[in-house]
Amino acid sequence: LRYVVSDGTASTAATLALELGAVNDVPELTGEQPTLAQGAEDTAYTVSLAQLLQGFADVDGERLAVTELTLDHGTAVQNADGSWTLTLEENYHGPLTLAYGVSDGTDTTPATLALEVGAVNDAPVLSTEPALLPWASEDTAYTVSLEQLLQGFTDVDGDILSVTQLTLEHGTAAQNEDGSWTLTLEHNYHGPLTLSYAVSDGSTSTAATLALEVGAVDDAPELSGEPATLRAAVEDTVYTVTQAQLLQGFTDVDSAELWAVELTLDHGWAAQNEDGSWSITLEPDYHGPVTLSYLVADGEVATPATLALEVGAANDAPVLGTEPAWLEPGAEDSAYTVSLEQLLQGFADVDGDRLSVTALTVDHGSAAQNADGSWTITPEADYHGVLVLSYEVSDGVQSVPAALGLELVPVNDAMVLSGEQAVLEPGAEDAPYTVSLEQLLQGFTDIDGDALFVSELTLEHGTAAQNWWDGSWSITPEANYHGPLTLRYVVSDGTASTAATLALELGAVNDVPELTGEQPTLAQGAEDTAYTVSLAQLLQGFTDVDGERLSVTELTADHGTAVQNADGSWTITPVADYHGPLTLAYGVSDGTDTTAATLALEVGAVNDAPVLSAEQALPTPGGEDTAYTVSLEQLLQGFTDVDGDQLWVTALTVDHDHGTAVQNEDGSWTITPVANYHGVLTLVYGVSDGTVTTPATLALELVAVNDLPELSGTAAALPAAVEDAPYTVTQAQLLQGFTDVEGAALWAVDLTLDHGWAAQSEDGSWSITLEPDYHGPVTLSYGVSDGIDTTAATLALQVGAANDAPVLSAGPAWLEPGAEDLPYTVSLEQLLQGFADVDGDRLSVTALTVDHGSAAQNADGSWRITPEADYHGVLVLSYEVSDGVQSVAATLGLELVPVNDAMVLSGEQAVLEPGAEDLPYTVSLEQLLQGFTDVDGDALFVSELSVDHGTAAQNWWDGSWSITPEADYHGPLALSYVVGDGVASTTATLALELGAVNDAPVLGGEPAVLEPGTQDAAYTVSLEQLLQGVTDADGDTLAVSGLSADHGTAAQNADGSWSITPEAGYSGALTLSYGVSDGTDVTELTLGTELAPNPHPELF
Repeated sequence: LRYVVSDGTASTAATLALELGAVNDVPELTGEQPTLAQGAEDTAYTVSLAQLLQGFADVDGERLAVTELTLDHGTAVQNADGSWTLTLEENYHGPLTLAYGVSDGTDTTPATLALEVGAVNDAPVLSTEPALLPWASEDTAYTVSLEQLLQGFTDVDGDILSVTQLTLEHGTAAQNEDGSWTLTLEHNYHGPLTLSYAVSDGSTSTAATLALEVGAVDDAPELSGEPATLRAAVEDTVYTVTQAQLLQGFTDVDSAELWAVELTLDHGWAAQNEDGSWSITLEPDYHGPVTLSYLVADGEVATPATLALEVGAANDAPVLGTEPAWLEPGAEDSAYTVSLEQLLQGFADVDGDRLSVTALTVDHGSAAQNADGSWTITPEADYHGVLVLSYEVSDGVQSVPAALGLELVPVNDAMVLSGEQAVLEPGAEDAPYTVSLEQLLQGFTDIDGDALFVSELTLEHGTAAQNWWDGSWSITPEANYHGPLTLRYVVSDGTASTAATLALELGAVNDVPELTGEQPTLAQGAEDTAYTVSLAQLLQGFTDVDGERLSVTELTADHGTAVQNADGSWTITPVADYHGPLTLAYGVSDGTDTTAATLALEVGAVNDAPVLSAEQALPTPGGEDTAYTVSLEQLLQGFTDVDGDQLWVTALTVDHDHGTAVQNEDGSWTITPVANYHGVLTLVYGVSDGTVTTPATLALELVAVNDLPELSGTAAALPAAVEDAPYTVTQAQLLQGFTDVEGAALWAVDLTLDHGWAAQSEDGSWSITLEPDYHGPVTLSYGVSDGIDTTAATLALQVGAANDAPVLSAGPAWLEPGAEDLPYTVSLEQLLQGFADVDGDRLSVTALTVDHGSAAQNADGSWRITPEADYHGVLVLSYEVSDGVQSVAATLGLELVPVNDAMVLSGEQAVLEPGAEDLPYTVSLEQLLQGFTDVDGDALFVSELSVDHGTAAQNWWDGSWSITPEADYHGPLALSYVVGDGVASTTATLALELGAVNDAPVLGGEPAVLEPGTQDAAYTVSLEQLLQGVTDADGDTLAVSGLSADHGTAAQNADGSWSITPEAGYSGALTLSYGVSDGTDVTELTLGTELAPNPHPELF
């Protein structure tokens, strides 16, 4: 520097040296940044160092580097060559911003770079529980909805999902317009069903399955053979048909027991008996064909069936088929003739026979038949009422009893007063009176016993009305009448009548006062002022028909009190402050009775001043030198106005000139204290209701205000810190340069920093923990407090660099699962994935071990893992990641998928309890699986069970199997089945012994049709006829025992036949009941025949 130094007169030339030190220049973006090629969703992306630095320059020519690269939707890891590998957030696509620093080794310039990530379609996934389908039924179409098939599936792209290619292993499937699928099952299939299908988002499909259970449905019985041929029935005779006859020819594929139920017929009725047979009652007189309709049921479903029955004709007795004759009434003590036509009216004979009348009698008299067939009736003397004619109607073969009623009309006798009349209890003036029918009729009699009644009742001082419900009469006397009353009325038996009278005395009754005129209108009163109402005003309008003197009693007021004066007037004192309508309630008395009365009085309002009736507000303290607002509500708190007027505050001032007050638009007041004043401030004001004002005061406390600490000197210069090393700053360093004008003790509080964290120690110093790996400038921010207020402060701290160990800064590698008992190689890249070294050091892996096996390093840095024999599950790889100076521990998990092991029979199988011939048998899942084990611990199940002599069906509720042996089979039964664990399966067998059970004889074919017998003639039925159609599954010799006939007796002959002796004179259906025995069991059977009437009874 060359310059001149002058004193104003002379001058001297001079020079001075100045050294300019170099200052580093930060990198700058001087050119175009690159446009990165588009990335793809869920795919790692590498951006080179050259791409990140393109467009940046450094005027000092220093080598540039990239530091701390981050991205807004993922993570970034620097590679050994300086490039960065970007791992995107799962399923993210769209714009991605890379934020990083461009460093020249001294200074760093922030930079960003844009990358577009293209969308990649994601397949649907099953993310929650699939649907649980309701049960289906065998042989019934089943619809599964689109919602059920898609339940649990989601698509991260929000695509609409659909279902395609639905198949099932036991049937077919067809898609409906609404996306649902209708399943058509194989005929008679029941059991588990798996639906296999694809869930598609329009681009990608995911395979899916859904389980459906198909419940078994019972099969209806079928007519597979010849039905029974029924023997003929007889008109008007009960007929029995057995279960064996009704079920003949029917079979059930499910081998269920069959039963004939709900039997009806087209010409009669049916009722079931205890043994299952049905008793048929035919329509009266019907003969000809009859159809029996019924159901053959197996306990679940039923099949309709019919059988034909022929009904033979028989003679019919006469019947009363229509209304009998109605006889004109006769007269007491007069003969009466009834014709043959009248006696036979309504009778008919279905066979067309001529009818006649015999043996006619009457219950009150005598009867004689006339030549023309009519009958003359002579009643008993003086008898009247119903006369019953009893007789027989005959068709020449059979007779039926009949009866006819004849009414004999009585002759009337007039009633008479034969006893004392009633004496009535006295009544009362103006009170209704009831006289009963019994009182009016007392003393009257009728020798015919006719019912008597009263009519036309009148009286001279009132009215009368009859009560229809009991015949009594209600008497209403004239108003205020008392004295004797004569009742005049007529007594009648319905034919004759007679006049009668009865006396009644009415006693006198007092009359209450009544309001018969206008009450007065009282002059208005005044609030809080006594009011007097005179006796004349209170009684005005009231009269007493008895002329008695009236008085006022018990006067009350609904809004005040009342006191009676000596002259009969009343003084009313209203409730304090009350104004409005006032009701006076009182009684008007004639000395005996009292009538309630009211009178209205209006009380006019008088204004009341506001009053302090409760605690005033306690305002929150204000602060020195601070304006304060007190609300209208606070100023009025505690004040009330009994008139309900709205209150207001007026003329508010601050006493002792400690401030000023200004009213705001909302009625509040703003108080401005004088400068620096603190202490009590008294507000003086008036409370007004718009008419009257009440003076008031309110106290306000002003609190003194503290002064803040100030930086009045030079702040401390802190010594440098070291990266990743703890650092302590003292209270003295933090408070250096600060003072408090009030001399209060100061304290540094709430210290924070921009690159780390701080914690205060017991001595007041602060321990600084820096961000990991950070070096550079750090700002400490804190507060300097005097115990009341705090002043914000900062201090600068420089942090020097230090070596950093590797860190796991991103997600580690996910290893593809291995397999049990197979070696596995993991690459160096997989082991180091996610690790970074902020210093850019090259990383390596050392000391790798596994918790279930061994590991050996290969030449390329990868490691070969050899798992323990048979081990499956998670394998943990433990190793060290080193940067050449420091190492950090790391782990990685490897899933070893198990290899299924087939189950084996390793123990004793179950020994089944013996079963019995023809009885169902249930074998449990536990019995079938006994002895089998699975080394993988898989749940075992049984399928495809079959038996060599019968059928088997699985019970879905517990996995057991129900065995139905072949009919009548006994002996060894082999159960063959498959035991599976869901992947592998093995066949198995189990033995079951069925013990023999005796089979009772059964009617398996057509029974014998017996030839008809004859009335009163012995009848023989052979052993062959009785056993015809009966078989025994065991081949036992059959015998007949206990044969009986429902109309006769039976005796067994030496050759096994039976001789029947019918009841004497019996003809018609004959039922033989007997037992068929195989020596162990007996089956009860019946056989029927017909006994024809004997045309020549004299021959027997």
